[in-house]
Amino acid sequence: MGGVDFVYAVETLIQVKPNEAVKLFQRKKDRILLVTCTDYNLLTEKYDGRLIVDAVLTQRKIAPTQNSN
Repeated sequence: MGGVDFVYAVETLIQVKPNEAVKLFQRKKDRILLVTCTDYNLLTEKYDGRLIVDAVLTQRKIAPTQNSN
């Protein structure tokens, strides 16, 4: 973002049911929450779980420039 790389460290991985929305709220600005679907069920054609990855910002650094040579 704006020529700056943000580096995060994963602190927790949590598996939850799809209806556990309360786990999706993040209160701190130096954290990021990534959510993906897991446990695909061929019979119902739906995902039975979610994986929540909670990470904390550890570093901000100037992004390397790309040369177009």
